[in-house]
Amino acid sequence: MRTGTSFMLALHAAVLLAACGGADPLDKDQVVGIPAGTARGTAASGTYAAHLQVTACSGTCTPRVCEVGRQLDADAADTQVDGRLTFDAGGVPLAGGIDADGGFVVGGWGALGALEASIRSEGTWTGDGLTGSYDLRVVGTDAGQAIDCVGESALVATRLR
Repeated sequence: MRTGTSFMLALHAAVLLAACGGADPLDKDQVVGIPAGTARGTAASGTYAAHLQVTACSGTCTPRVCEVGRQLDADAADTQVDGRLTFDAGGVPLAGGIDADGGFVVGGWGALGALEASIRSEGTWTGDGLTGSYDLRVVGTDAGQAIDCVGESALVATRLR
């Protein structure tokens, strides 16, 4: 499995900026407890080679946490049980829902070392892969510097098995 702190931070920063009824979509209350969708079965379950490209950083960021243009790769285990979908790439696990049309929204909140990360990812599952966004907000101290950083990334994942 390919992974690393920078990948997990960027991956967890790229899934956020969907409208959530006026609330901050990266707020802990918005990324935890995302409901199941309308899908049936387990077709999206599998291992995927995930690729993120950071497209935007805002707030107080450090290059280790968010750097526009950075490309990150990791293997992710996706598990679908009917409308429930989880992603695990070795950092903060993400959970949420997948609909019958392949649309998905997952999120999570957790610690990454001394940092707290709120992550939201959404997009479309197409049978052989996923495309969408991966947004995150990271708060804490990185290399002695206080940060409150929002990162946005494009997500492309291809099924390995």
